[in-house]
Amino acid sequence: MYLQRHIVPLLDQHAFKEAQRKFELVSGFLDIEAHAGPEIELPSEQTTDPFDELMQEARVLDSASRTNNISTQYPDVAASMEENEVHQECAESQARISVNKTPFEMHKGMQDGRIFYYGVEKNWWSRSGTPKNMPVGEPGGPDSEIFWDLGKNLKRHEKSKWKNHPCHPNCGCGRFLEIGNNVFMEYIKTKRGFEKLRQKNVDYGGGLERQAEATANVSDIFLTDAFAGTIKKIEELSKKKYAENKKFFQIIADHLRAATFLISDGAYPSNKDQGYFTRRLIRRAIRSAYKLGVKENYCRKIAEVNINYFQKTYPDLAKKRNVIMTEMEKEENRFRKTLEKGLKKFEQLASKDKNITGEEAFNLYQTYGFPLEITKELAYEKNIPVDEKGFQNEFKKHQKLSRMASAGKFKGGLADTKEKTTQLHTVTHLMLAGLRKVLGEEVHQRGANITDKRIRFDFSYNKKMTEEQKKAVEDFVNEALRAHVSVTMEEMTLKEARKAGAEGEFSYKYGEKVKVYTIGYPETSSGLAPFSREICGGPHIKNTKEIKGIFKIKKEQSSSAGIRRIKAVVE
Repeated sequence: MYLQRHIVPLLDQHAFKEAQRKFELVSGFLDIEAHAGPEIELPSEQTTDPFDELMQEARVLDSASRTNNISTQYPDVAASMEENEVHQECAESQARISVNKTPFEMHKGMQDGRIFYYGVEKNWWSRSGTPKNMPVGEPGGPDSEIFWDLGKNLKRHEKSKWKNHPCHPNCGCGRFLEIGNNVFMEYIKTKRGFEKLRQKNVDYGGGLERQAEATANVSDIFLTDAFAGTIKKIEELSKKKYAENKKFFQIIADHLRAATFLISDGAYPSNKDQGYFTRRLIRRAIRSAYKLGVKENYCRKIAEVNINYFQKTYPDLAKKRNVIMTEMEKEENRFRKTLEKGLKKFEQLASKDKNITGEEAFNLYQTYGFPLEITKELAYEKNIPVDEKGFQNEFKKHQKLSRMASAGKFKGGLADTKEKTTQLHTVTHLMLAGLRKVLGEEVHQRGANITDKRIRFDFSYNKKMTEEQKKAVEDFVNEALRAHVSVTMEEMTLKEARKAGAEGEFSYKYGEKVKVYTIGYPETSSGLAPFSREICGGPHIKNTKEIKGIFKIKKEQSSSAGIRRIKAVVE
């Protein structure tokens, strides 16, 4: 069994321009690789694992030829490779190699000293990695990689974790920037080894911004003209230098550029679907600006820089300028209201615990609007772990409860069926009726979570409630509790429920009949309108006299855009 070892071209500015003329950087290399494909020989009888042979190590090039190849253009790299015999590490493979150099000589289109040979450890692609890790049925193939030399003067290698190892073109230190690669997807793994695919593909992957970095001859993507205006604006707003605060500058520049385009495409910041990606990007950028000392609104200023730079190529940005900047500002206003309180809460949790539990992380998300990424970032800075799995479990529980409450299904957002929890469920109906009476009939339930200790209730409304409004709702509920009125249930059609004035989520697909709970005097005998009438799956108490205590709204705040949240108790 034989696999062809492939090449890693290395480009400097001169070679880059030469190659670019041939085919926007890579067409010459496609020819090289396509003509130098591996040849596979399968044995007629398979008595041992085919990978016993495949894993045998063999050199492709001897030390002299490899060193001569490198030393032509890169004597410093050659010297370090000679000294540490890095060529041996790179030239040894998990497979026996047969290299046919003729196609390279015929088609390479570049000067000597710029083609380097590596093994499957570096130049093989499959989802599982190297050939020995591939399961039967998985496709894969060798690849070539195209690098740009940023130059030894930057001393990237000396500053990297690889500084005690020799530098070479495929080193991880960052001196050699990979700007593209070609994967020759031509094999599939079988029980006997490898077979060629009927359909062979060359999968080219190129980093556009990396190519811009190379073309501009800078050592940092964020120093290219696509980001230059944003970096300058952040320096102006923060009074800090990019070179000394790269992490936070880069988060802001990258995230707000992405958010600008997302909003332009209609993904407005929200707590669901695509909008949640936009929200996470903006909020992480706000937190990063906070670390730089920028505590006033700034997102729309960065959005404007992006719009001005990209509008010629993407004219929709100019058309939607006002929408983009307005949505940025609204989201920033929402998050800044809770950011400082959330940071203080995190500090409290971090000071007393050695980890952030899933419940604590979810509380930071739900109460203070902290996406999990922000909590993880804060925890990382303090070297404490976050229970991500626990967070996801809490999130799923919350989703389930909210769906049940919104749909009017069993429990209506109840955490359990304790007597006290059932009492507070009935109080929740009275509270919603009070909210609709005080604030208007545009108010509807948008979620609930009820325990035996408190009510947490989300409703549609776009303004902060005044103290007078909260007091009016409290008085309405407490009047019903003092009246000792009955709670009755009737089954009826949805049409009948609407006609009777029952509140419900009418966009939900109910069954043929629904349960309607009425809290109040029997209309036939008293002539008084009930306090509440609502479609619900239950359970409820029989009479409001079962509830002992006074209803009190403890907190009213924003939950998300157009949604308010109340936390209330009966004490």
